[in-house]
Amino acid sequence: MEPIYIIILATIGLAVFLGIINSANTVLLDLFKKHSSTPTKSNINTISFLEGMKNLESLDYTIARTRGKLTDCYVPSKKIIALSDETFNTSSVASIAVVAHELGHAIQHKRSPLAFNLVRFVRTISSIFGSLVFPAIITAALMFLLNINVDIAFTIFYIALAIVASTLLSKMLTIPLEYSASNIALDILRKYAILDEEELQITKKITNAAAFTYVAEFIKDITGLNLFKKRS
Repeated sequence: MEPIYIIILATIGLAVFLGIINSANTVLLDLFKKHSSTPTKSNINTISFLEGMKNLESLDYTIARTRGKLTDCYVPSKKIIALSDETFNTSSVASIAVVAHELGHAIQHKRSPLAFNLVRFVRTISSIFGSLVFPAIITAALMFLLNINVDIAFTIFYIALAIVASTLLSKMLTIPLEYSASNIALDILRKYAILDEEELQITKKITNAAAFTYVAEFIKDITGLNLFKKRS
């Protein structure tokens, strides 16, 4: 094959790949919107589901409400499953899918607290020091250019690299955690016959789309695409 055709095919492939990565959040939102008006056949709502699972799975958490769109989360430090306005006390297949995913995190926390807390610790450290990366790099660069305390400049630069590495590590560790939570959610929904097979297929699409957003963010970070988002 001629080199020009290889370049064209590679460019098209890269464009398609980046398009998929950039559309990850949109795909999730579209799936949720599409199935948020699809009621569960069992007519169970998210609050009843979570209250029932507390007893059936011997879990310890409280249910809270949080503002925002799809801001549902599990807060391990307080053992809270926070539901967004769109999922709180609703009975759509989409809502149950999202809430079951957060329940998956609560089950992860119970089953493997050490592994779960390790990921959380790395994520917290990278979050705290993440804002220092650019100031540290700029400071080190100026010190290099002005030939001021070059040894200290190297130290600052290495610290910045360590922060970047911890951020990437936290996101890399989060990916299997998210997919595992989705798998746990599907197992629970099937085990207790909360949803039927047709509803479970919808749930799988939604939870996989949610987990893929973390893959997309990781790829954006390692390719530098998130730099443009932060500057915009």
